[in-house]
Amino acid sequence: MSKNFLAPHLFSASLLLAASVAAPVAAETTTLVCKVSNTKEKGWITPEYHFRYTDGKIDALVLDPLTAYVNDGEPSQAKLVANNDRRATFDWVVDTVSGSGQTVRMVYSATYKKTNDKFKVVARPRDYKNSFSRSGTCERR
Repeated sequence: MSKNFLAPHLFSASLLLAASVAAPVAAETTTLVCKVSNTKEKGWITPEYHFRYTDGKIDALVLDPLTAYVNDGEPSQAKLVANNDRRATFDWVVDTVSGSGQTVRMVYSATYKKTNDKFKVVARPRDYKNSFSRSGTCERR
């Protein structure tokens, strides 16, 4: 998966996110662009994540290079499992195939700390004990 593959999808996702933010709604819709340190484009933890959520709702959207690849450029559904003055936490699942051809269901959780814009994402292969995690920062848009 190359950065060139993702660029048009992130642009499309940005337009989708911008359009939804521009629409008049009673609750505030937030878009986060989170950048992760020390990771690779083709890993389970990717360099960038885009989240969109609306206060008072549990449904959210997430888009990163892996979900864009797996979902033909479309974001994945996520659940906003915590949203308060200090943090927003998202959970989602990605079904894909590993480099060795094995079907893998990755369970993701990401937390954005609103007080300092810090971000942490954790990926766990379902039915396994190991996990992958990385940290970074987010920008609210």
